[in-house]
Order: sequence, then C-alpha cells, then structure tokens
Amino acid sequence: MAIRSLLTHIREQQSNEYTPQSKAILEEEIRILRIKMEQLVQVENSFTSDVVIQLSMQLDEKINTYNEYIGNYRKFNP
Repeated sequence: MAIRSLLTHIREQQSNEYTPQSKAILEEEIRILRIKMEQLVQVENSFTSDVVIQLSMQLDEKINTYNEYIGNYRKFNP
C-alpha cells in the first residue's frame, strides 16, 4: 500500500530535534491519516467500524505527538 510505505518513510526521516522539516513531516502524516480515515468512513459507511476506530486512534496519537512536539519547542524557545 502506497500510503503505508510513505508513512514508514516519513517516520524514518523524523528526529527528536525541532526543525521546520520535522514539523512539516508530522503535519503531512496527520493529513494523510485524515484522508485515509475519511476514505474508510465512506467505504465502511460507518464511524464506528473497527477499522475506522483503529485509524482514528492512530490519528489521535499522531496529533498528540504533534502537540507535544510544538509544546516542547515553545517551552525551550520562548
């Protein structure tokens, strides 16, 4: 699956340091997961199917990572 290999590639490129590129990578991962979730909702015709919920949880984790990342950047770069 193309999206899966793209996400794997993006994860491999991530680092713990703040850079505009790493912020953009997180934003792109979130965008891709949202698109995939929207597609799954259409295919499954449900917001509560197991696969939609699983992807939603992955998206939540990625958004939490992004928020933590931005919070840490702001904390150390006032």
